[in-house]
Amino acid sequence: MYFLHQDQVQSLLGEQRTESARARAARRSEPEAALPYVLATELAEALSSLGVGELARCVLEQDLRTGQVIGAELDFAFHRDRDHDAPGFKPFSFTAVLDAGEPVRVTGTFNSARTAMSFPRCAGGGRQGR
Repeated sequence: MYFLHQDQVQSLLGEQRTESARARAARRSEPEAALPYVLATELAEALSSLGVGELARCVLEQDLRTGQVIGAELDFAFHRDRDHDAPGFKPFSFTAVLDAGEPVRVTGTFNSARTAMSFPRCAGGGRQGR
């Protein structure tokens, strides 16, 4: 599963990698639909060179900052909050527990209208993923 915020990813990748991804997407039958997935592939290839930290290590080292890009492999529970929908805003909330010597609850909300997502559906209207 992944979540991809296109503006953030393009900022992380830089102009050259972003333009390369755009060119590859443009060769697809549906370029607009393909772009998030091409960007995800480009990001996966670039992550190791971008200095993206892992959440557990950042928590243990007390090295977290607002706006920091981090990675995490956690069992997340997702909930789509349709009551707060607005044009261009489709909120999803998420929760997980990180074991960092003691349990640390990880929570947040993101705008699913600005992401490409891939994860399985679960019973009860919620979603789960890693």
